[in-house]
Amino acid sequence: MTTSGIGLYGDMPLVPVPHVKREILEEWRRRVRSESNERGVIRTEPALSRFVPELVERLFSVDDEERQSGAILVASARHSENCTVAEAIRELSLLRSAILRAFSRGGVRLSTTAIEYVHHEIDHAMAEIVSDIHRVACARLAASHRVEHALRENEDRMRLALVAAEVGTWEFRPITGELTWDDRCKQIWGLPDGHEPSYDAFLRGIHPEDRPRVEAIVEQTLEPRSGGTYKIEYRAVGLSHGPERWVSCEGKCFFDDAGRPTRFIGTVLDITERRREVEFRERFVGMLGHDLRQPLSVVNYASETLLKQGLPNDSLELVRRVVRSGDRMNRMIRDLLDFARGRQGGGIPVARKSLDLHELMRHLVDEIATVNPARTIELAVDGDGSGHWDPDRMAQVFQNLLCNAVTYGAADTPIYVVMVEEGRFLETTITNYGPPIPKSELGQLFSPYRRGGRARSAERLPRGLGLGLYIAQEIVLAHGGSIEATSDSDSGTTFTVLLPRG
Repeated sequence: MTTSGIGLYGDMPLVPVPHVKREILEEWRRRVRSESNERGVIRTEPALSRFVPELVERLFSVDDEERQSGAILVASARHSENCTVAEAIRELSLLRSAILRAFSRGGVRLSTTAIEYVHHEIDHAMAEIVSDIHRVACARLAASHRVEHALRENEDRMRLALVAAEVGTWEFRPITGELTWDDRCKQIWGLPDGHEPSYDAFLRGIHPEDRPRVEAIVEQTLEPRSGGTYKIEYRAVGLSHGPERWVSCEGKCFFDDAGRPTRFIGTVLDITERRREVEFRERFVGMLGHDLRQPLSVVNYASETLLKQGLPNDSLELVRRVVRSGDRMNRMIRDLLDFARGRQGGGIPVARKSLDLHELMRHLVDEIATVNPARTIELAVDGDGSGHWDPDRMAQVFQNLLCNAVTYGAADTPIYVVMVEEGRFLETTITNYGPPIPKSELGQLFSPYRRGGRARSAERLPRGLGLGLYIAQEIVLAHGGSIEATSDSDSGTTFTVLLPRG
């Protein structure tokens, strides 16, 4: 390992080159994720994911005068938002270890003063961020009191507006288990006269297939780290097993200074008619996909037959174009059918088999590199790639991500594919260094029928319907995993897929 700037010995601070900082942060993220997985918590990003990079940058960039003056690193409240004290101490301890291990791996022997410097600054960072967490908790409590006061003042006007819009309101007190419904909620759930609402009655009125999902979202909302925001759509059958309704629920949970949920309020709206219109359109899409397959199969069969007839070169090229267009149409139809299945409930079906994901990726990388000989794709694997996944669906996910990397990555830079073990999970990252995805589009990247600004500006024909990333996400979720994307001009665009071994 080499360093630049101030040296590593004596009383001088640590100033590693940029790639060493990246190594430290990457190892820290891996260890936080692995430690969380071992505790049964699936975490795609550490709780201090915004704080620690700035901490590392500050830690290794202060000059000698600043360091000797005793200046310490001050955490920003926005960087410790939704983080508990236990998480902060655990993640900063892992950062301390990652820093010292990074220099040790590089063969750098740190002086006692340098080691003390690292410990001193990490300890101060712990103290400051714990203080910030306490301050944020107090601010939340004060804010919740202000919101409650404002709600009481405007209650009459709000009630009139909600009645006119046929919106129901509810309030849940998690500590006591008390649930309050207005008349509209009672009507939607079919609560008999003379009966009081309860959380058990709320759950019994939900469609059995949707009940586990709703319970999981409610439990997540009652955790302080969730931010307390609640938004979900599901089917309600009511307590008297009346007609099935689709409802949209939104709410907000408030917490005390100890992080306990004290008040959970929200609204419910009957969206049955809207959902029926959406389902009709999606069923139409599914039927259209099925109906197109038959004539297209005839076109593909005829084209393949013509390729074997010894046609003149100009005619042969025309037939090849027909074959390529037919293949593209097949992929589009497959995406339409997968989209229809996913939106009609139940998600995309998967057939798990024993699979070496490393071998599958090697095959896909070779295949795409053969079709794109001018591009460089570097694959690195570590650990065991075996597990139980659907081979065809996993190929569909990674082929989509690799093709995106080829399409939008800069032609003169490699595409990096890294597969590593994370406890009982396998993590795959695919990185390209093309134009970054605008921050305004990252949050909607996995929504259907969306092609971002990079796709609109790409100097090539569109390759699909904008369903690829949506379907990739549905497949990953069907395997119990997660997929996310990050993008900036320095680190490039990275898609991260985390899969349990099944």
